Amino acid sequence: MRKSKAIPIASPTSHETRTWYAFEGPLGDVIHNRRFFFAWKQGCLIGTYNTLEEATASLASNEARETH
Repeated sequence: MRKSKAIPIASPTSHETRTWYAFEGPLGDVIHNRRFFFAWKQGCLIGTYNTLEEATASLASNEARETH
């Protein structure tokens, strides 16, 4: 998977900065927001996971189910 550049987002009403990372791959996307990994495919949430490995495995298993 290719790791996209982190984009800090500053709120105009708060000094809080939020950081997230996006991983784009052939089976879908994974977003990491400091604690959880969210697996997405074609704009639909597949699931929420604790590790990047769990999220990518869910995308792979989802792909296998769709091809059968």
